[in-house]
Amino acid sequence: MDENNVLTSHSVSEGTIEISLSQNYVVIGESTDIDVTFRGTNCQWEIKEIALALNVPYRTGDDFQRATIDRFTLVSDATFETELTETRTSTITIPWETPETVGSIDVISSIKIFTEEETTTYERHIDVTAPQLQAVFKSMIELGFTPRDFECVEAAATCDTPFVQRLVFQPVEGSFQSKFDKLELLCRSSEGTVTVFAAGDGNVCPKDMTNWENIPQTKIERTDEGVVYDHIKSFIEEI
Repeated sequence: MDENNVLTSHSVSEGTIEISLSQNYVVIGESTDIDVTFRGTNCQWEIKEIALALNVPYRTGDDFQRATIDRFTLVSDATFETELTETRTSTITIPWETPETVGSIDVISSIKIFTEEETTTYERHIDVTAPQLQAVFKSMIELGFTPRDFECVEAAATCDTPFVQRLVFQPVEGSFQSKFDKLELLCRSSEGTVTVFAAGDGNVCPKDMTNWENIPQTKIERTDEGVVYDHIKSFIEEI
Protein backbone atom coordinates (compact mmCIF):
# COMPACT_ATOMS: atom_id res chain seq x y z
CA MET A 1 0.00 0.00 0.00
CA ASP A 2 1.34 3.44 -1.03
CA GLU A 3 1.72 5.58 2.11
CA ASN A 4 0.24 8.53 0.17
CA ASN A 5 -3.04 6.59 -0.07
CA VAL A 6 -3.39 6.11 3.69
CA LEU A 7 -5.87 8.52 5.27
CA THR A 8 -5.20 7.45 8.83
CA SER A 9 -3.89 4.68 11.08
CA HIS A 10 -5.55 4.18 14.47
CA SER A 11 -3.73 2.16 17.12
CA VAL A 12 -5.33 0.20 19.95
CA SER A 13 -3.71 -2.02 22.56
CA GLU A 14 -4.00 -5.18 20.48
CA GLY A 15 -3.89 -3.92 16.88
CA THR A 16 -4.40 -1.14 14.37
CA ILE A 17 -7.07 0.14 12.01
CA GLU A 18 -5.78 1.55 8.71
CA ILE A 19 -8.06 3.50 6.38
CA SER A 20 -6.84 4.05 2.85
CA LEU A 21 -7.90 5.14 -0.62
CA SER A 22 -7.46 2.96 -3.68
CA GLN A 23 -5.38 5.80 -5.22
CA ASN A 24 -3.83 9.02 -3.91
CA TYR A 25 -6.48 11.34 -5.37
CA VAL A 26 -10.21 11.36 -6.10
CA VAL A 27 -12.26 12.71 -9.02
CA ILE A 28 -15.54 14.55 -8.60
CA GLY A 29 -18.54 12.58 -9.81
CA GLU A 30 -16.61 9.31 -9.79
CA SER A 31 -16.62 6.39 -7.38
CA THR A 32 -13.61 5.37 -5.33
CA ASP A 33 -12.92 2.47 -2.97
CA ILE A 34 -11.92 3.01 0.64
CA ASP A 35 -10.36 0.10 2.50
CA VAL A 36 -10.69 -0.26 6.26
CA THR A 37 -8.06 -2.80 7.33
CA PHE A 38 -8.08 -4.30 10.82
CA ARG A 39 -4.74 -5.77 11.92
CA GLY A 40 -4.32 -7.77 15.10
CA THR A 41 -3.58 -11.36 16.12
CA ASN A 42 -6.67 -12.90 17.75
CA CYS A 43 -8.00 -9.40 18.31
CA GLN A 44 -11.63 -8.76 19.27
CA TRP A 45 -13.11 -5.67 17.62
CA GLU A 46 -16.22 -3.80 18.71
CA ILE A 47 -16.80 -0.85 16.42
CA LYS A 48 -19.96 1.26 16.62
CA GLU A 49 -19.14 3.26 13.49
CA ILE A 50 -16.34 4.52 11.28
CA ALA A 51 -17.41 7.57 9.29
CA LEU A 52 -15.74 9.78 6.69
CA ALA A 53 -16.74 13.39 6.05
CA LEU A 54 -15.45 15.65 3.28
CA ASN A 55 -14.99 19.18 4.61
CA VAL A 56 -14.12 22.37 2.72
CA PRO A 57 -12.70 25.44 4.50
CA TYR A 58 -13.90 28.72 2.97
CA ARG A 59 -13.16 32.34 3.74
CA THR A 60 -15.78 34.61 5.28
CA GLY A 61 -14.22 38.06 5.39
CA ASP A 62 -11.27 37.82 7.77
CA ASP A 63 -12.38 34.46 9.17
CA PHE A 64 -12.82 30.89 7.95
CA GLN A 65 -15.64 28.38 8.24
CA ARG A 66 -16.07 24.78 7.11
CA ALA A 67 -18.72 23.24 4.95
CA THR A 68 -19.37 19.49 5.02
CA ILE A 69 -19.89 18.32 1.44
CA ASP A 70 -20.96 14.79 2.38
CA ARG A 71 -20.62 12.13 5.06
CA PHE A 72 -20.14 8.41 4.47
CA THR A 73 -20.43 5.44 6.83
CA LEU A 74 -17.56 3.01 6.21
CA VAL A 75 -18.23 0.51 9.03
CA SER A 76 -21.30 0.19 11.25
CA ASP A 77 -22.10 -1.95 14.32
CA ALA A 78 -19.25 -4.39 13.73
CA THR A 79 -18.27 -7.01 16.31
CA PHE A 80 -15.78 -9.59 15.11
CA GLU A 81 -12.39 -11.17 15.70
CA THR A 82 -9.33 -11.06 13.47
CA GLU A 83 -6.80 -13.87 13.41
CA LEU A 84 -4.38 -11.64 11.55
CA THR A 85 -5.89 -9.14 9.10
CA GLU A 86 -9.34 -8.34 7.75
CA THR A 87 -10.20 -5.65 5.18
CA ARG A 88 -13.63 -4.17 4.62
CA THR A 89 -14.13 -2.09 1.47
CA SER A 90 -16.65 0.69 0.94
CA THR A 91 -17.33 2.47 -2.33
CA ILE A 92 -18.20 6.15 -2.19
CA THR A 93 -19.00 8.67 -4.91
CA ILE A 94 -17.27 12.05 -4.67
CA PRO A 95 -19.94 14.78 -4.79
CA TRP A 96 -19.95 17.11 -7.77
CA GLU A 97 -19.84 20.11 -5.43
CA THR A 98 -16.38 19.13 -4.17
CA PRO A 99 -13.81 21.73 -5.30
CA GLU A 100 -10.59 21.12 -7.17
CA THR A 101 -7.67 21.25 -4.72
CA VAL A 102 -5.47 23.90 -6.29
CA GLY A 103 -3.83 26.99 -4.82
CA SER A 104 -5.30 27.65 -1.37
CA ILE A 105 -8.35 25.48 -2.03
CA ASP A 106 -8.39 22.55 0.37
CA VAL A 107 -10.55 19.48 0.97
CA ILE A 108 -10.16 17.72 4.32
CA SER A 109 -11.07 14.12 5.03
CA SER A 110 -12.38 13.92 8.58
CA ILE A 111 -12.54 10.35 9.89
CA LYS A 112 -14.33 9.52 13.13
CA ILE A 113 -13.90 6.13 14.81
CA PHE A 114 -16.66 5.43 17.34
CA THR A 115 -16.23 2.68 19.96
CA GLU A 116 -17.99 2.04 23.25
CA GLU A 117 -15.11 3.70 25.09
CA GLU A 118 -14.27 6.73 22.95
CA THR A 119 -14.61 8.70 19.74
CA THR A 120 -11.40 9.53 17.88
CA THR A 121 -11.10 11.99 15.00
CA TYR A 122 -8.37 12.10 12.35
CA GLU A 123 -8.06 14.74 9.63
CA ARG A 124 -5.99 14.85 6.49
CA HIS A 125 -5.84 16.80 3.23
CA ILE A 126 -7.17 14.90 0.23
CA ASP A 127 -6.35 15.67 -3.41
CA VAL A 128 -9.40 16.26 -5.60
CA THR A 129 -9.51 16.53 -9.38
CA ALA A 130 -12.32 18.29 -11.28
CA PRO A 131 -11.83 17.67 -15.02
CA GLN A 132 -13.95 20.59 -16.28
CA LEU A 133 -12.15 23.04 -13.99
CA GLN A 134 -8.78 21.67 -15.00
CA ALA A 135 -9.67 22.40 -18.62
CA VAL A 136 -10.62 25.96 -17.62
CA PHE A 137 -7.27 26.46 -15.83
CA LYS A 138 -5.29 25.26 -18.84
CA SER A 139 -7.32 27.44 -21.19
CA MET A 140 -6.70 30.56 -19.11
CA ILE A 141 -2.95 29.94 -19.12
CA GLU A 142 -2.94 29.38 -22.88
CA LEU A 143 -4.84 32.66 -23.28
CA GLY A 144 -1.98 34.53 -21.60
CA PHE A 145 -3.18 34.60 -18.00
CA THR A 146 -1.18 33.56 -14.96
CA PRO A 147 -2.85 32.34 -11.75
CA ARG A 148 -2.65 34.71 -8.77
CA ASP A 149 -5.01 33.44 -6.09
CA PHE A 150 -7.31 30.44 -5.85
CA GLU A 151 -9.57 29.99 -2.81
CA CYS A 152 -13.05 29.07 -1.65
CA VAL A 153 -15.05 32.06 -0.43
CA GLU A 154 -18.45 32.60 1.13
CA ALA A 155 -21.36 32.64 -1.30
CA ALA A 156 -24.75 34.28 -1.07
CA ALA A 157 -27.52 32.50 0.81
CA THR A 158 -29.27 31.87 -2.52
CA CYS A 159 -26.37 29.70 -3.72
CA ASP A 160 -26.68 25.91 -3.64
CA THR A 161 -23.52 25.64 -1.52
CA PRO A 162 -22.15 28.02 1.15
CA PHE A 163 -19.05 28.72 -0.95
CA VAL A 164 -17.84 29.31 -4.48
CA GLN A 165 -14.39 28.77 -5.93
CA ARG A 166 -12.70 32.12 -6.57
CA LEU A 167 -9.97 32.00 -9.22
CA VAL A 168 -7.94 35.17 -9.79
CA PHE A 169 -5.87 35.48 -12.96
CA GLN A 170 -3.64 38.26 -14.28
CA PRO A 171 -3.04 38.74 -18.02
CA VAL A 172 0.70 38.73 -18.68
CA GLU A 173 0.69 38.36 -22.45
CA GLY A 174 -1.71 38.37 -25.38
CA SER A 175 -4.69 40.52 -26.31
CA PHE A 176 -6.32 40.52 -22.89
CA GLN A 177 -3.52 42.58 -21.26
CA SER A 178 -5.16 45.80 -22.43
CA LYS A 179 -8.62 44.67 -21.28
CA PHE A 180 -8.05 43.57 -17.68
CA ASP A 181 -5.73 44.32 -14.78
CA LYS A 182 -6.95 41.03 -13.38
CA LEU A 183 -9.84 38.69 -14.04
CA GLU A 184 -11.76 36.89 -11.31
CA LEU A 185 -13.73 33.77 -12.15
CA LEU A 186 -16.27 32.44 -9.64
CA CYS A 187 -17.02 28.77 -10.22
CA ARG A 188 -19.80 26.45 -9.03
CA SER A 189 -19.71 22.77 -9.90
CA SER A 190 -22.81 20.62 -10.36
CA GLU A 191 -23.48 17.32 -12.08
CA GLY A 192 -21.24 17.16 -15.16
CA THR A 193 -21.02 20.96 -15.37
CA VAL A 194 -19.06 23.87 -13.98
CA THR A 195 -20.73 27.28 -14.15
CA VAL A 196 -18.21 30.11 -14.52
CA PHE A 197 -19.15 33.65 -13.48
CA ALA A 198 -16.88 36.52 -14.53
CA ALA A 199 -16.28 39.19 -11.87
CA GLY A 200 -14.22 41.43 -14.12
CA ASP A 201 -11.57 43.30 -12.15
CA GLY A 202 -12.95 42.06 -8.84
CA ASN A 203 -16.00 44.32 -8.67
CA VAL A 204 -18.32 41.55 -7.48
CA CYS A 205 -18.40 40.15 -3.93
CA PRO A 206 -19.54 36.49 -3.98
CA LYS A 207 -21.58 36.71 -0.75
CA ASP A 208 -23.53 39.68 -2.21
CA MET A 209 -24.33 37.86 -5.45
CA THR A 210 -28.04 37.44 -4.79
CA ASN A 211 -28.97 37.76 -8.45
CA TRP A 212 -26.69 35.39 -10.32
CA GLU A 213 -28.59 35.79 -13.58
CA ASN A 214 -27.30 39.36 -14.06
CA ILE A 215 -23.64 38.35 -13.89
CA PRO A 216 -21.77 37.26 -17.06
CA GLN A 217 -21.65 33.48 -16.96
CA THR A 218 -21.12 30.37 -19.02
CA LYS A 219 -21.37 26.63 -18.49
CA ILE A 220 -18.53 24.21 -19.21
CA GLU A 221 -19.73 20.66 -19.81
CA ARG A 222 -16.82 19.29 -21.84
CA THR A 223 -13.30 18.37 -20.81
CA ASP A 224 -11.73 18.51 -24.29
CA GLU A 225 -9.02 21.15 -23.98
CA GLY A 226 -9.49 22.56 -27.48
CA VAL A 227 -13.26 22.88 -27.10
CA VAL A 228 -12.99 24.49 -23.65
CA TYR A 229 -10.27 26.88 -24.89
CA ASP A 230 -12.52 28.19 -27.68
CA HIS A 231 -15.46 28.42 -25.26
CA ILE A 232 -13.55 30.36 -22.59
CA LYS A 233 -11.90 32.66 -25.17
CA SER A 234 -15.26 33.65 -26.64
CA PHE A 235 -16.74 34.14 -23.19
CA ILE A 236 -13.95 36.47 -22.02
CA GLU A 237 -14.02 38.46 -25.25
CA GLU A 238 -17.71 39.26 -24.63
CA ILE A 239 -17.24 40.52 -21.05
